[in-house]
Amino acid sequence: MTLKYQNLSFEDLHILTIGDAMLDQYVLGEVKRISPEAPIPIFTKLETRSTLGGSANVAKNIKSLGANSHLISLIGNDKTGVRLEQECEANDIHFHRIMDGSRPTTKKERFIAKGQQIMRIDEESSEPIGDDLLLKSQSIFDGFIRNQKVDAVIIQDYNKGFLHPLLIEHIIEKCNTQEIATIVDPKFQNLQSFKNCTAFKPNLKELRNALNRNIKPEVDDLDSAVVQLQEYINFKKAYVTLGSKGIFNFQTKEIYKSMNIDIMDITGAGDSVVSMLTLLIAKSYEEGEIAPLLNLIGNLACRNQGAYAVNISDIQGFH
Repeated sequence: MTLKYQNLSFEDLHILTIGDAMLDQYVLGEVKRISPEAPIPIFTKLETRSTLGGSANVAKNIKSLGANSHLISLIGNDKTGVRLEQECEANDIHFHRIMDGSRPTTKKERFIAKGQQIMRIDEESSEPIGDDLLLKSQSIFDGFIRNQKVDAVIIQDYNKGFLHPLLIEHIIEKCNTQEIATIVDPKFQNLQSFKNCTAFKPNLKELRNALNRNIKPEVDDLDSAVVQLQEYINFKKAYVTLGSKGIFNFQTKEIYKSMNIDIMDITGAGDSVVSMLTLLIAKSYEEGEIAPLLNLIGNLACRNQGAYAVNISDIQGFH
């Protein structure tokens, strides 16, 4: 494994991620007793850590894998937004922010004791952006691809309101005109807007929800499901992640089995997978090489607590 990926390099690539950015906050503490006021644990806070989440975590993965990483996203006029910008700067991500003072910056606050998550508090708004912010977002995107080298665009949708259907359609249309690959990590609220993208990366649950049918994690069933979805969306490539069972590559009609690696936390594994997929497509890798690398990076991401950005040395050092 080590020798196989010694020459893996993406330093010449410029990748733009556009979508819902978040701040992931981990509050570490301990629980030693039950409250006398109600049958609930008393959590004593010991430490707080912040890291990038959502589309910002995808951008972080792009950078950790060696490529030049750019991010367009929406934040609120608040302390969480400031912290998110600081984290982007610390991770050498070129953040092109769009500010909306009417909503909070999305934050996921997780409370962890003895390695177990006991509660999560979400601060967010999922209201679609208005016409003014839509036009501003389209303009910022147009200016970026006009003035910057862009090898691929990741559309990272978490249904938090930033990726307006008309913005998604605008991105894909502009990219197709300039022959820039678009890789979609979808939620299915905006399904129809993803038409004509380059590559689609749903997980099995998302595929089932999109088609409203039971789909077995078997080649024939997966293939017929992706064909059905392709007739609706007209994408060129598809990769369906199957959790511990691996990844289905629609192009090769194969399921590439996952590796037997101890899993600590699946948070952010999908972000690592879509990042690597984008880099491999931008580098025109052979289809037979893509899914094994996606399995590897997904599994490596799960060996750490919280969202972990896998780097090239992790891959090259894997045995």
